[in-house]
Amino acid sequence: MYTLRIQALPTVLLGIKGPHHDIESIFVGCENGEVLHLSVPNLVLLESFTIGTSTIRSMARLNGSSRSVVIGTQDGEIWLAGVKVPNSMLKLFEIFQPITSLQVERDLIHVQSGWYQSTHHLDGEHVKPKLVIA
Repeated sequence: MYTLRIQALPTVLLGIKGPHHDIESIFVGCENGEVLHLSVPNLVLLESFTIGTSTIRSMARLNGSSRSVVIGTQDGEIWLAGVKVPNSMLKLFEIFQPITSLQVERDLIHVQSGWYQSTHHLDGEHVKPKLVIA
């Protein structure tokens, strides 16, 4: 029997739904900067990425992809990793603060770091908030 051993402490999990709305795979982010993509329920390693040495703090699925994720680190870096990504990993931008959470909406990445919120395009360009006057 095959035993999967995760070498570092997992810090974040992201479940990916399949076409029948059941969880078909999970991404596991670890304290050593490693991200593992595992099948469910067998936990077979599908792919792995090492982003760096910073703890993985948050992950979000890239729209329309079950095998590519946006990743946020303790050091404030935002990465794209997965299938159809050059060299399997691409640093998008950084905000120089620990990432609390990420949300991907079309071509925008919503970043939360404590009380700080910002929105960026996939190329890292900051989207300025619109001022609404009531």
